[in-house]
Amino acid sequence: MGKRRGRPPASGSSNPPHRAPSREDDGRVDAIVSADEPLLCDAIVAMVHKRACTVLYEGAYWRCKVADGAFRDVDNAMVVGDHVRFLPDDKGGGVVYRTNERTTRLVRMREGRQRRAGAGREHVLAANIDRAVIVAATTRPTFRMKLIDRYLVMCQYGGIAPVICINKCDLDTPPDLGAYDLLDVPVVHTSAQTGEGIDELRALLVGRFSVFCGHSGVGKSSLTNRLLGREAMEIQEVREHDGRGRHTTTVSTLFPIEGGGYIVDTPGIRSWGLWEVDAETLKDYFPEFGDRSDSCHFRDCKHTVEPYCAVREAVDSGELPRQRYLSYLRMLADE
Repeated sequence: MGKRRGRPPASGSSNPPHRAPSREDDGRVDAIVSADEPLLCDAIVAMVHKRACTVLYEGAYWRCKVADGAFRDVDNAMVVGDHVRFLPDDKGGGVVYRTNERTTRLVRMREGRQRRAGAGREHVLAANIDRAVIVAATTRPTFRMKLIDRYLVMCQYGGIAPVICINKCDLDTPPDLGAYDLLDVPVVHTSAQTGEGIDELRALLVGRFSVFCGHSGVGKSSLTNRLLGREAMEIQEVREHDGRGRHTTTVSTLFPIEGGGYIVDTPGIRSWGLWEVDAETLKDYFPEFGDRSDSCHFRDCKHTVEPYCAVREAVDSGELPRQRYLSYLRMLADE
């Protein structure tokens, strides 16, 4: 797979890493570079801070200030995975002056009371992603198919190829995923503790820009550490009283992996609002409905209570998985 513009080599660089990503704030600068434009270097955002960012360039992390006006080509603030142009200095830092347009994005809708700043608006978690690894656990926290279904919709919305990863297979029997047999989505079973399935997962990620997403506590950071071969991310056990995950990862972080490619560990999300997916278009995000939707009696059939609905008939006959259809109805009700 060819390298995208702005991606530094994952390994083999003669320049040693300057520093690992940090969450401290370096402030920002006000001027937009003009005469020095030819001196700007292509890099990729590895971590975003309050008014600064860390970029990955030539295999090293560079802590950068952000110039006012650097976001003129994007609708949202900078996120991990953004391709940027920056002017490096001789101290392992620099200034970001340009943010390129995004090719893909992983988004959710900010939920909460409408009077809260940002509620009901698109929240981009990562950009320019090739593949999203949707991580769920066999247990602790409880497996929830509906969350996988929501992530699948958002992957399609953002133009990202999904992978379903069932982690913690050392703790319990993996759930039945037969409902996804009609979808062209790879499924891998893993255990971050024993190493089961890690090589299979790595093979799906090498040479690609991938993001780990899923419920808090499912083991995204543990899988990241396994793939990197070191304790790059802090991990915590799920809460004892309710078995729910803790938000160990608070910001998205980018890491290069051996063999080429990058992975992003994202914070766990317990709620996943759908962005700009209305009742008329939601059915298009369930590809297994396919030609059956065209066979419905009514052209605008929503596959709920309409008579002569080919999709509901296929569900009743067992041709379509009922679990996926029920997920569709739940999302429709939330719309």
